[in-house]
Amino acid sequence: MDINAVNRAQKIYNIYNNQNAKNTNRASRSQENMDSVSLSAAGEEFSAALNAIRKAPDINSSKVDDLKEKVQSGSYYVNTEDLADKILQNYNNSKNE
Repeated sequence: MDINAVNRAQKIYNIYNNQNAKNTNRASRSQENMDSVSLSAAGEEFSAALNAIRKAPDINSSKVDDLKEKVQSGSYYVNTEDLADKILQNYNNSKNE
């Protein structure tokens, strides 16, 4: 029987067991040190508001229906002076940016 071979096999076995024990310890530590996230009260309020906005319809159908009715009946009126002022304000604001 070769004693050196037995000693080498024992060393390999010990290395394997030590490595296995280290991996087990790492796994248990990683479960203990898991990251967590918590929101402040303001963050929770913001999240709730954002969810409500996302659930709200993009189009106010009652307003659209009202405008359609006015256009079809010919009673829809646009103040051209106010419209021109808003167009110029928008143009000037975009020009200054």
